[in-house]
Amino acid sequence: MCSKRPCRLFVAVLLILLVAGCVHQATVDPANLADDVKLLNYYSDNMLFQQEQPVVLKGMATPGKIVVVEMNGESEAVTAGKDGIWKAELPPQPVGGPYLISIKGKKTLTLKNVLVGELWICSGQSNMAFQAGECISARKDLASATFPSIRFFTIKCRPVPVDMQNDIEPLGSWVECTPQSAAAFSGVGFFFGRKLYQDLKVPVGLINSSVGGTCIETWMPLAAHASQPEFKYFADQAVNQPGKECSEEKFYQSIKDWLDKLENNEYKEAVEKGKANAIVTATGLDSWENVEMPNFFEYKRIAIDGVIWLARTVELPADWAGKNLTLSLGVIDDCDTTYFNGQKVGETSIEVREHWSVKRSYQVPGKLVKAGTNILSIRVLDHAYNGGMTGPSQEMYLRRNDAAEVLTLSGTWKCKIEYVLDYEKVVRRPNPPDSSNTNYPCALYNGMINGLTDLPVRGAIWYQGESNCGSDLYGKQFSVMIEYWRKAWKNPEMAFMFVQLAAFERHTPGTPLPDGYFASLPPGDSSWARTREAQSAALSLPNTGMAVAIDIGDPIDIHPANKQDVGIRLALAAENRIYGKDVVCSGPVYKSMVVEGNRIRVNFSDVGGGLVAKNGPLKQFAIAGADRKFYWAKAELHNGYVLVSAPEVKAPVAVRYAWSNYPDGCNLYNREGLPAVPFRTDNW
Repeated sequence: MCSKRPCRLFVAVLLILLVAGCVHQATVDPANLADDVKLLNYYSDNMLFQQEQPVVLKGMATPGKIVVVEMNGESEAVTAGKDGIWKAELPPQPVGGPYLISIKGKKTLTLKNVLVGELWICSGQSNMAFQAGECISARKDLASATFPSIRFFTIKCRPVPVDMQNDIEPLGSWVECTPQSAAAFSGVGFFFGRKLYQDLKVPVGLINSSVGGTCIETWMPLAAHASQPEFKYFADQAVNQPGKECSEEKFYQSIKDWLDKLENNEYKEAVEKGKANAIVTATGLDSWENVEMPNFFEYKRIAIDGVIWLARTVELPADWAGKNLTLSLGVIDDCDTTYFNGQKVGETSIEVREHWSVKRSYQVPGKLVKAGTNILSIRVLDHAYNGGMTGPSQEMYLRRNDAAEVLTLSGTWKCKIEYVLDYEKVVRRPNPPDSSNTNYPCALYNGMINGLTDLPVRGAIWYQGESNCGSDLYGKQFSVMIEYWRKAWKNPEMAFMFVQLAAFERHTPGTPLPDGYFASLPPGDSSWARTREAQSAALSLPNTGMAVAIDIGDPIDIHPANKQDVGIRLALAAENRIYGKDVVCSGPVYKSMVVEGNRIRVNFSDVGGGLVAKNGPLKQFAIAGADRKFYWAKAELHNGYVLVSAPEVKAPVAVRYAWSNYPDGCNLYNREGLPAVPFRTDNW
């Protein structure tokens, strides 16, 4: 039996604990509660919060009034600021659920069926947006896709010119994973989340914030652009981007001013000056390069912005002489001035809205038309991204206006570069006055990412880069974007898993490549290969991982349908790099090379159970000597390394593997079935 002093001490401690509990339950005077309470736009029933992190809720209410948030016996009372914003943080909650969250003012909001587990952002362009229902394995995978502990949130596209961090406009809602909801969600996101859920045995939440056809600049915050002198153009554009208040007249004047500076040699680095190409002779065309049209210039490995001339001879019968003709050229990307026998017959200028997708149809007066050889020439201004005559083939023709006769113009043309834009000297073209443009710098970060940054997450998965192919800035932009996303989330250890671009040749869906096309290509340089190299450089940052997709691309579709392997490879990278699981998460990675006579021995890391040549002898290795001329090579596996040689190269100095847009048949793997990372040993 205890004495009175210990008993009194026990009662005192008990009272202190009870009082502390009452304070923790955050009781307030009902008169001080907010009249109207709203949550920001990423909160709804069925949502998921990140384990081991505070449960953060944020919203709007009457300024100066109190909001009480309760969950699992915990509560916090917070006061709305002068701007009406309130933010509550409850202690981390145990994994699982479901939980009920109450948000109390004079009326009560509730979030039902809430879970705690692993939360990831899924972002990028169209290959991240590509829905699971469109994947090659959709029927099989989605039939069993009933996972109540996997949750999806898809954010609607919303580019805005200003920070939208505190916004209550509904942008979507959280849903449980069912065959129907999974089919409409990101395929990469679904397969990534399913793999994590099955292996980690915890609930998984996925927020899809991706938009097709977007460049990296739109996903970067202003501070990221402003941090580097190379990005000054984008920072200036973000600050000064025209909204709907910018008049069409003002915009077109800025376009005219920009083009005048280009054409008056103020900015251009000339390759060939003058405009004599418009009156080139048939004999003069012999020195021009051949190119197949319709096609992008990139098909011919002409990855430039600038002016390129296209021309061809047209043989016309005698009864066409003096006849008025219709010249149809299909779509030309971006602008064109078109000549017939040296005389201008049509133009689609930079002032035409969406000129890169406008079909060209011009009238050729009969006085220019003669029997026999005629010269058709086109001056193409390619001022952004890809360029060329993009067809379709059936819309490229000459037709007599007084008859049904048609002469097709698709096939072999001649091309010659007039000048190349040097972006260290050139002011890039202004953008149109449309605040809904998804490619304005910062626009999608402002509208679709920044509002999420108060919500603790484990990390992000990223699939983007197609719209930046060929840019020398991309590698630095990518690393800086990762750095500034981590700053925005106030989490320097935030995970960032990304997809290296898949194999791809040209975006003309439904138009097959010629038989033997890939076998006929010599080794060369590639804008897509250099973009993949820039992506892999981001692995030097902590808590990053990369899924290689070089083996699952499509030569004529930029959207390969195999998203299952992509999602699984991302999940393996996350499990190894972030969750500490002992799994092989990468294919072979170039480590070093040693010249051995007329051969080069290539050594690899991340070989897992060993190197494997899948489906026959190794392919897509090329070797070069000091003359920097690459030849296709014989490559053989030997005790964990690869020996590379070619009879044309007696003294080799460099090796490349899978170094092309679409490295057909590349087949170096490890025994775990993960493909080797494309590489080059040179820096030419």
